[in-house]
Amino acid sequence: MNKPLLILNCSGAKNEASSKAQDLYLGAMFVMLRSKKITIEEEFELLILSAKHGLIHGSEWIDNYELRAPSRKEIGAQDEFVEKHSKQAIKTLETYKGSNRDIGIFMTKDYMALWDKMFPTENFHGFEKSTISYDHRGIGELKGRLNAFLKIHLSS
Repeated sequence: MNKPLLILNCSGAKNEASSKAQDLYLGAMFVMLRSKKITIEEEFELLILSAKHGLIHGSEWIDNYELRAPSRKEIGAQDEFVEKHSKQAIKTLETYKGSNRDIGIFMTKDYMALWDKMFPTENFHGFEKSTISYDHRGIGELKGRLNAFLKIHLSS
């Protein structure tokens, strides 16, 4: 089986210097991922839904920026984000389908709302197994679900 595809959203906390996307973000999900003492590229294909760049690969070099994704309550702003980024996001995700891999999506509710608008009919055929974190009750529960996904895939 190929490396699992892991999809996270960006975070407000960032390093100052330009770096790989996976190293730029300092939010709780990225801190937890780094705490596993793994080389991310060896264990996972990491995609990040960025408020500025859309869906990008974790190894992509980007500059620091200040931008927040629109909230679920900002329907017009969410629609603008989707209009701007969905074509590229769909193309990016398609490159991983049918490649004998699992997919795990762990994002905050605002980013999941954007994801659902970009992929309204996505049923994740083309992936072995999908784990998508809906209806979590905060960052602690979201981190717990990500941790469970990591344990499964780091022990196999």
